[in-house]
Amino acid sequence: MSQTVRWRDVTEHVRELPSSTHERIVSIMQSVDKRYRKLGPPLVSDPNGRKSRFTEWVNKGAGGHQIRVIAATYAEEKDGPLRRTFCMVYDSDPATNSWINVRLEILGVDREHPEHCRPEQWNPSNFERWYRDLRRAIVALATTGDPSTTLPESASVQLKAYVPAKCDWQPMCAFHEYMLRRLGEGKGGRLVHPSVFEPLSDWVDFEFIFDCS
Repeated sequence: MSQTVRWRDVTEHVRELPSSTHERIVSIMQSVDKRYRKLGPPLVSDPNGRKSRFTEWVNKGAGGHQIRVIAATYAEEKDGPLRRTFCMVYDSDPATNSWINVRLEILGVDREHPEHCRPEQWNPSNFERWYRDLRRAIVALATTGDPSTTLPESASVQLKAYVPAKCDWQPMCAFHEYMLRRLGEGKGGRLVHPSVFEPLSDWVDFEFIFDCS
């Protein structure tokens, strides 16, 4: 089955509860790793039940930065649920208004999709497609403000990501490693620091360049 992604900015839909978009993104992330288990429930400290750790993280800019929350459905699923998500944290250069200090956060792929749910489906043939979709969306978002914009293959953006060595759902970490290996090979961009990929034994803060190839 083809998976034609339709990326869109959902930031304004996750700033306050109740929100079905908020619930869906939190559900995807919690299914990937238990570290996200506290992301979604309403904060006990909020008597109106309109805040969660995720809404607070978005509204407060992850420590003073700007945030964009991006999610995608599949065109083949009419009125289907969100299937992929990621967040970008960044600052704006006051002189050029371009993005600087760009960081990829909260990367998730829905485990419930029929082509995502079994570990054997998390293989290079799917990884390459997801890697390409993610790169192009991130470069388009950072360059034009719209993740669905089509750009030349040479378009690129430099960013960082703090990558874990382990996830509760191990295929997600396999996808992380696949992308890093491809960057180490100069495919779809390149690693900046560290400049060579080695299997992860702990969290590593990677700096790299994504392009639209």
